[in-house]
Amino acid sequence: MNKGNSGRLVRLIVGSLLYQCVWFAAVYFASSSVFHGLGVKLAVGCILIQFLIWPHLRIRITALAVVACLAGLFLDSLLTVIGIFDLARHVMPYPLTPLWLLALWAGFGVYIAVGLEGMYGRLRLAALGGFIGGPLAYRGGVPFDAVTLGDPAWRSLLIIGVAWAGVFAMLVW
Repeated sequence: MNKGNSGRLVRLIVGSLLYQCVWFAAVYFASSSVFHGLGVKLAVGCILIQFLIWPHLRIRITALAVVACLAGLFLDSLLTVIGIFDLARHVMPYPLTPLWLLALWAGFGVYIAVGLEGMYGRLRLAALGGFIGGPLAYRGGVPFDAVTLGDPAWRSLLIIGVAWAGVFAMLVW
């Protein structure tokens, strides 16, 4: 394995672990009326760690985090308005995407920048990953009361999957 490939593997592993920390921190504290801000702070901390670890990727990290946040703000606000799901919210008014989920979107953008560079340009694979991973992530937030799916849940998950197929492909284009 050459140095470039080993560096990518390290970024994939570290990025994957830190993204899981971002997801869990944001989702776990999302429904807490007392500690909802803690999840956002922990998620942002995990994002900043990656910003510090890989200074040569700062422009890419920043760009993808911003684009992912904008995509998430639009997509999740739209899906909320049309009744696909409702989200735990404490600061952001309905139907805007709550801060905890924007932190999660930023974390996803950072994860793409740091660990998923092998996905760049692989639009079909990204679409498949989004179609499967998007619904799993939102369904994973249900037991934490971060997400309430619309009825029937299977339809909500299918629509989330289609939306995520497009968004993930767009983010790695």
